[in-house]
Amino acid sequence: MDMNQANILVCDDEVEVADLLKHVLEREGFAVTCCHSGDAALTLLNAQVFDLAILDIMMPGIDGFEVCRRARQFTDIPIIFLSAKDDEADRLVGLHLGADDYVVK
Repeated sequence: MDMNQANILVCDDEVEVADLLKHVLEREGFAVTCCHSGDAALTLLNAQVFDLAILDIMMPGIDGFEVCRRARQFTDIPIIFLSAKDDEADRLVGLHLGADDYVVK
């Protein structure tokens, strides 16, 4: 692995979506780690160094909003929400919690 290669965490409870993102990002030269729950995302963020986190919002258990809120207590990596939720209020909540961007699926 290239030492300058960006390491990206993708967290989406839809395995197909996570796998698609992983495939596309790896094809562009990024190292990608996938997980499928908020708990797993927090564990990985605590254990490894990532350059970017891409988070779904609607996940069972800890949702993406809560992952972002907790992650901001110990990391300042860029966080992008990738969600089916397209309401302006959801975008504002995500950005208020510390996300760097919000993209609708």
